[in-house]
Formats: sequence, C-alpha cells, structure tokens
Amino acid sequence: MVDLNDAEELWQSNGLVDYSFGYNFKLNQACSNSSSSATDEAPALKVTVNDNEITSITAVDTGIEWQAPSGDHFGTIDEIFAYLEAELEKSPQVVAYSFSEKDQLPAFDENFGFPTRYYIEFNDASGCSSLEVAIFDFS
Repeated sequence: MVDLNDAEELWQSNGLVDYSFGYNFKLNQACSNSSSSATDEAPALKVTVNDNEITSITAVDTGIEWQAPSGDHFGTIDEIFAYLEAELEKSPQVVAYSFSEKDQLPAFDENFGFPTRYYIEFNDASGCSSLEVAIFDFS
C-alpha cells in the first residue's frame, strides 16, 4: 500500500484508540549545513496511547521516561497522519521510504494502515529540512 489516503482510511476503519508503538526519527540528514546529525538523533521511543491520548513515552533501550520530541512530526497515529498530510500539501522535493532509499515509496502497515517508514525532504532556495521516521513494534 502506498497511498496515504487509503492507508489513513484503513487506520480509521480499525477504530483503534488504545495501542503502543516504537518511534525513531532523524532530522535534517539531507542538510549539509545543519547542526543536527544522525549521531544527535533521539533514542528509539516506546509510545503508549490510551483513549487516543499519549500517556507514556519511554526510551526503548532503557525504559526511562522521555519527553515528547518537539515538532509536529510526533504524536498519536492520527496526529502523524495529519502531519504527513500537511507536509505533502507543501510539495516536498522528496517523499520516500528513507534517506538512503529515495527510490522507494513510504511504507504503511498492511493490516492497520499506520505509516511504518517515511522520509520527507524540503531542499530549495528557501532552505533545507528533512525528516525520516520509523514506526515499529505496534501492538
């Protein structure tokens, strides 16, 4: 499945409001002048959602509580879909599976529809930004 609207429709049809998932992201890999780098990325996070609200965020490796990453890219699956829709309306230069696999399309879970991996890059005269996200261990 590669269509965002179809994926979101599948997600909505499942009616899930209580779930957990792993979340990993990297900012600005494509931007050579960025102060961020892959080594500065946050640890993989376990996100718990109850009644469609985030109730817990912990580091996967340590179990230590973690603050929500800043930016619109993080949230419940519904909020992640809203973020993706808003970013796609801005016509990014690249929409792909990952920074290293730009020839592949973003991936969505076949059973539930949530995005499992995506990469968005804006790189034009107005500036550079990119985001790669992996969502895993959904339950």
